[in-house]
Amino acid sequence: MLRALKISQDELDRNIRDYSCTFAKKERVDGVEGDYQIMLLKVMHQPFSVYMAFQSPYPGREVVYVDGQNDGKLTVLDAGFTRMFGKINLDPTGTRAMSGQKHPITDIGIRNLTAKLTRMWTAETQFAECDVTITPGTKVEGRPTTMVQVVHPVPRQNFKFHKARLFFDEELKIPVHFDAFTWPTQEGGKAVLEESYTYAKNLKINTNLTARDFDANNNPDIFKK
Repeated sequence: MLRALKISQDELDRNIRDYSCTFAKKERVDGVEGDYQIMLLKVMHQPFSVYMAFQSPYPGREVVYVDGQNDGKLTVLDAGFTRMFGKINLDPTGTRAMSGQKHPITDIGIRNLTAKLTRMWTAETQFAECDVTITPGTKVEGRPTTMVQVVHPVPRQNFKFHKARLFFDEELKIPVHFDAFTWPTQEGGKAVLEESYTYAKNLKINTNLTARDFDANNNPDIFKK
């Protein structure tokens, strides 16, 4: 697992400058499983830049974040009636930006996911209590992937998840889907979905994104009123 993550991290650092996809995520926040959130996602690695245009459940909402700009704040133009009030700037980790979200926008993206899982599984390697299975030829949004599943049978303080499944794109050598589950709430019950992220749908690598694609003030193609 760690070797595959190292290969992915090297690929992301050396050969992938930017990408776009239809991103889908589902998270349990404060013990409540939320709905799927689906959006057009654009990411550029240097500087780390994110653009999101929500399709559901907030159709019309647009969000931009660029590392080192706008005093560290994200910019959002909301949907519906509140759109008339225009753009607002929010602290990415503040209460309003984090409403209904498990992780801030600063954590989004394949590169951040890879780094996060590398840290987590590196810390867990000192505890041998896990079952690992590898399943090649598993398809995610029509893309051939290899699934690596890590299961911790017994809850321990040192383990964040009961079961985690990471799907590596067999062509690109990077993760395109991740599911994580906590332990069943009762004996014999099902594992509880904690978070799920999919980058595989409509994934396009190195699409020549520029700073203009993340410019909330000067690009007329985003943040239209």
